[in-house]
Amino acid sequence: MAPVFETQQQVDISFKDKHESMIASIENDAAGLDFVGLTLFGQKIMHLRYDNQQASALLSPDKRLDPALMLALLQLALWPADSVRTGLGTSMELEDSGTYRRISSGNKLLMDIRYADPATPYHQLDIAVPAASMTLSINSLPEDTSQVPGVDP
Repeated sequence: MAPVFETQQQVDISFKDKHESMIASIENDAAGLDFVGLTLFGQKIMHLRYDNQQASALLSPDKRLDPALMLALLQLALWPADSVRTGLGTSMELEDSGTYRRISSGNKLLMDIRYADPATPYHQLDIAVPAASMTLSINSLPEDTSQVPGVDP
């Protein structure tokens, strides 16, 4: 299990030739993981929850979106390496250095994750999923407006 944390991040997604951006609000604690995706204007477009046993979509932009896959992506990127290794099973391997994480099966790279710093929640990370032609660039938003240039506290 990942440490208890709460963060808001801007997520820029490239999928094949499409580009989208959203704000992600993530809360992780002993009860599970809660993920809310918002448009850049604050409209809720996605709400996923994992209660440490089951993933569910409380709001999904597309019924074909499997909440378990989205939450698994978060877990692969955010959970401690030992927890990820346990969940991968024997056919996949994890290489983890603290600033990057690679998940592969045989000689095939499944996921490449780069971290700007090793502290959870990560303030900046990049995720590539080559088989899906998908990349995510994730940057934490400032916790208060005193950190936003041009905004007086």
